[in-house]
Amino acid sequence: MAFLFVAIAVSITRLVYFQGAPKQDSLYGIFIIALAIMPAIPFFLHEIITEEKRQEFRCQRGSLFSLGGILGFFTCYQRLIRFYGYFFIGTALGFAFCSSILPLDISNAMFAVQNQEFRFFTLSSSQVTAQGNGLEFGDIFLHNLQVLFLMLVFSFIYSIGSIFLLVWNASLVGIFLHSYIRETTPHYIQYGALGFPASFLFGSFNGLMRLLPHGIFEISAFFIASISGGILSVAVERRMYKKSNLKEIALDVIFFLLISVGLLAIGAWIESSYLPT
Repeated sequence: MAFLFVAIAVSITRLVYFQGAPKQDSLYGIFIIALAIMPAIPFFLHEIITEEKRQEFRCQRGSLFSLGGILGFFTCYQRLIRFYGYFFIGTALGFAFCSSILPLDISNAMFAVQNQEFRFFTLSSSQVTAQGNGLEFGDIFLHNLQVLFLMLVFSFIYSIGSIFLLVWNASLVGIFLHSYIRETTPHYIQYGALGFPASFLFGSFNGLMRLLPHGIFEISAFFIASISGGILSVAVERRMYKKSNLKEIALDVIFFLLISVGLLAIGAWIESSYLPT
């Protein structure tokens, strides 16, 4: 469904704003993200409210950790974690597919804001390589903490607004994979109709291998933080603060956030110790 939402959003943007020659405008990428999020909001609200109702039932039988410890914690929230995880993967693949199948000039124009982010990163990496030292752990960790904090603020102000930043990160992953898919495409042209599927598969795999050393921890941290922000914001909207269950839900949210911070620290340490060539 996430893949379909992205495809529809890209198609609408292509038809509405690209009747003539493509125009470079960073707002196109943000507009596509907004269009992809709109139909997903009811699904997120339903999943979060359903999970909180289950939590209320569990709290009547005892605290969450007394029901199974940390493993019990993940068992209780596994449905919601899978939901966020699959949505992130589908969104990233949707952006990778749409940006790869479009003509290059239109793709660059529609996703100019994401490409600009990568150009900044590439420039920073080149400067670091020229200086002969690695990226600083503190700088990377603090930057990622700011993004994490922003996701939580979005959750409170715009209910499940942290989904916007979750989809934004998924779009960055998708556009990152797109560059490797474009590089791989010429090698599979001779296979005809099977050329693009093959280049999409192997290009995405190559991109993921470049992203995995640190990206897996940072990506996991961001969507776990999205889960915690969404749970807490919906709990406040449902006036859970008038019930005794809020304490248990708040403890779950804090535990999620601690996991996110720990994952960010691991990712920042790997990124500061390893710079892809």
